Amino acid sequence: MAKTRSKAKTIFLRVLLIVLAVLVVLGCVITWVPGFWHRIDFFPQYKGILDSPITEITLRHGGYWVTVTEQTDPDIIDRWEEGLNQLELQKTRLDWSYFIPFRSGCNDEVTLQTETGTYSISCHMILCDTKQIFFGPFFLTANDWENFPFEETYSLAAQRQGMEEY
Repeated sequence: MAKTRSKAKTIFLRVLLIVLAVLVVLGCVITWVPGFWHRIDFFPQYKGILDSPITEITLRHGGYWVTVTEQTDPDIIDRWEEGLNQLELQKTRLDWSYFIPFRSGCNDEVTLQTETGTYSISCHMILCDTKQIFFGPFFLTANDWENFPFEETYSLAAQRQGMEEY
C-alpha cells in the first residue's frame, strides 16, 4: 500500500514537471519567436479601428501635439484611413522595459477617435532610425512605413496650426 502511494506521488510529480517544462518552452516561443503579419484590427486593443471613419486625430511628438478633425483637415484624416487599411504588423521582439515600473514614455503617439472608440498607437525610434510600434510587452514592425504616415501628417498639421518648432 505504501509502495503504491509513493509510486503515485512519483508519477504525479513527473507529470507536473513535464507540464511545467512545456509551459516554459511555450512561453519562450511566444516571447522570442517573431510573429506573423496581421492587419491592425487583429490585435485586441485595435478591434474595431477599421470599422468606422476616423473623426479626430491627435498626433504627439515629444512635448508637442496637434489635433486634426474631419472638418479642418480631411486630407490628413483620409491619409490615415488609407494607411491603416493597408497596415500590417509583425511582432519583432519583447520590450523588457515594459516590466519596469515608472519607465519613460514613447517618442511619438497617435490617438485616433472613431465612431466606435478611441485608439492609441505608440511609435518608438530605436538606434539607427529603426521604427517600432509598441504595445504591451512587444515591439512590432510595419509591412510598409508609408502606411503609418506619422511624420508627414504631423509636419503638415503643425504647419497648418502655425507651430514654428516641431
